Parts: sequence; structure tokens; C-alpha cells
Amino acid sequence: MIPVDEFLHYPPDNQNPDVIIVCSVSTERQDELKEILLTAGYGVCGPFQSYLDIFEILGRTDISAIIFDTRDNYSNSFKFLNGMIRYPEYPLLIIGPIDHTINSKLDRLSNKVAELNFPLLSRDVIRKINLVTGRTTGFSQLVTFLNEIFENIIKICPRDKVPEIRKILVYHVEQLAQGSDFFDIDSENAIFLSTNQVVDDDEMIKVCQRVIRDIIEDINHQLNSDEEWGKSMVHDAIYQAYYKFKGTEGPVRDLLETLELDDIDFYNRIINFVGSKTNITCNIAHFVLEDIGPVVDIILREEMEFSEVFTPMAASQIISLMGQGENYHEGLYGPIPSMVNPGAMILIYSRMIPDETMEDIRLHGKTLSVLALAFKKEMMNILPSRSVLNSIFTPFIEIESRQDVSSKIMEEICHKFTALFENKH
Repeated sequence: MIPVDEFLHYPPDNQNPDVIIVCSVSTERQDELKEILLTAGYGVCGPFQSYLDIFEILGRTDISAIIFDTRDNYSNSFKFLNGMIRYPEYPLLIIGPIDHTINSKLDRLSNKVAELNFPLLSRDVIRKINLVTGRTTGFSQLVTFLNEIFENIIKICPRDKVPEIRKILVYHVEQLAQGSDFFDIDSENAIFLSTNQVVDDDEMIKVCQRVIRDIIEDINHQLNSDEEWGKSMVHDAIYQAYYKFKGTEGPVRDLLETLELDDIDFYNRIINFVGSKTNITCNIAHFVLEDIGPVVDIILREEMEFSEVFTPMAASQIISLMGQGENYHEGLYGPIPSMVNPGAMILIYSRMIPDETMEDIRLHGKTLSVLALAFKKEMMNILPSRSVLNSIFTPFIEIESRQDVSSKIMEEICHKFTALFENKH
């Protein structure tokens, strides 16, 4: 049996901190997480390399949360997550990315779960610990919420606009930090805020309200865009951030009411939907127009849900919807009903991309490449805006040839889609 005391580490000025278990095969990531946690005033149990050590520790000392790294050993990750069914009281922080298979294991758990991605920033680690352990104050929730909005704006804005929009966000963060006594710029990322004292929720709501409206105005003005474009994009970012906060009460909801967002009841329905027993899944296939006609090139999960909708006939029908001869639709299309499964809808993204194997002179060395993403029909009423849906296909948009399409890219797109509906905080 593991001697627990030998694996407990405390910050110098606190011998009774909240203790976090750390488990990673990588000693580098162990050391990185240990330093982040101790610097932030947390205790560390471990770090461990084996998930079995976690189960030896649980119940023998007070643990606030568990950080588990899934990146290096898939098999052991499954065994750990299966074992955690017996310990629903411990919040989990999973070092991802969390793919479809890991996500299916997490769906079986009732633990509070948050995802950590690389690079591991202390801001992200501490913010996620606070969220899963429920120790955020109203004020810190609002700061977290504002940071989530900033992060989402960068994620969903058009790629060619990222530098300009990032500059706008940095400007407003700097203005907040300079114009008040309760904000600092996070040293690890110039577009994020940190806090140095607690402020009344009502005062913070007014600050958030002002900065959000100023950002919308500046995006429209500096990018010479349509008045509704900046508003729509920022509202999408707000909705996605709001979606990570389970409840509809408290300061975050109060802020949204001051912004007069028309669709807030719509997003409440998303939370209710995700909180139900509905299993959020998708599948994806790659169709290609070759010299011989439409071809099913790759089906990501051939033995899983919706694979039956990706037939050669479906490939022909979908490609025919995109056009014929030399003229084909490019970009987002649909969703359209599946002709095979009445309970499925298909979201399509098509591109004309270089393909050195093509001989048809009408296509000038290119081929029509189509990704078809199938999901449950009942999710139609909760799909986000088209700008958000468009953003999930970024890995496909960035490839340079037909040969670059891979299962890895398709898995990433599926993960991006299901992540739109995750609510694990």
C-alpha cells in the first residue's frame, strides 16, 4: 500500500491546502503541473505515473480534484475512467484533447469534468480547478466568463481577421487594467484578465456590459463590417461561454439580461437538452468526385452510429447537390435530411482542391472533396449559428490537396462539433 504522506507536497506558506492528485506518464508534465499547483497555493498528491496509484490514494486523504493525463496511454485512460464510476464525488481535469472515444467514457460518469489542453497555462489550470470544485465567487465567475468570451471570439472569427480582432481585444483588456484597481493583464496571455481583489458583482456586471458593447462597436468600425456582423460574432462567443455555466441564475445570467440578448431562452434549452439523457454523437465521411464518379473515400467510424448513411448512393446524391460539370458549390451546405436514416441530419462542407490523380480536363487538376457530418435530427433546434458551424471545419479548410484529408482531421472535426454541446463544468 502506498504511504500517502510520502506523496503529499504543500506550498511553503500553507500546510492545509486543497490537495490535487496529479497523474501523467510524462515526468515533464508532472513537474510542470506540480510547479503550477504549488505556486498557486494548492497541495499536490503525487505526481503518479500509474492510474492504479490514484485508486490506492482515494479515501485515505482529503482530495479536492484529480488531474489525469490521457495523452500517452489510451488503454490505461479507459481503465482509469471506468474505475472512476465508483468515485463520482471527485472532480476531474482531463488533459486532452478529449476525442470521441474518451468523451463517450466521460459521458458515463457523474463527476464534474473539465478539459485541459496544451500549452498548460497556470491561468487555465486554476480557472478549471475553480470551476469543477465550485469555489468561484460571483466576481471570479464574471472574470472567467469575460475571458471565455475573449477566447471564443478568437476561435470563431475568420482566420484572416484574427490579428486585427486580437489587437482590439488586447486594447480593451489594457484599458480595463489601466482604468481600474481590480484588473491585471494575465502575464501568460495578453488578451486575458486576472484579478487582484474582489469587487461587488453589480459593479463587475457594469464593467463587462461596457467592454462587450465597446468591442462590438470597434470590430464593426475598424473592420468596416456590416453593423450586424460584429454583433452576431460576439453574441455567438457569449452564448458559447454562457453554455459552460450550468445554472441560469447568478451574476452571469444577470449580465446577459443587461445585454438584452434575444436568444437567451434558446440557450437555456441547450442546457436542458444536454442535461437530459440524449447522447450527443456524430459521424463523418469523406466523399470525392473521381474520374469514375462519386466515391466514398473514408468513413471515420464504420461500426458506429450513422455509418449506414454513408453509402455510395448517398455520396452520389450529396455530390450532385453540390453541382455538376465545372461548377460546384464550395463551403458550408445544409443540414439536409438523410435519405437512409430518418433520424439523422447531414451537415456538408465541400471544396474544390488539387488532386494530381484527376484526368478530367474540365476540373483542371482539381476534384470536389466533400465532408458529410451526420448527427441526430433532434439536435436541429439547438444548432449554433452558421459562423460557428463553419469554424468546426477549419482543419479541412486549411488542407492543400485531396491527399491531405485523413481520419485524424475528420476526428478533430467530430470533436469540435460535439464540443459545441458539452457542458461538463
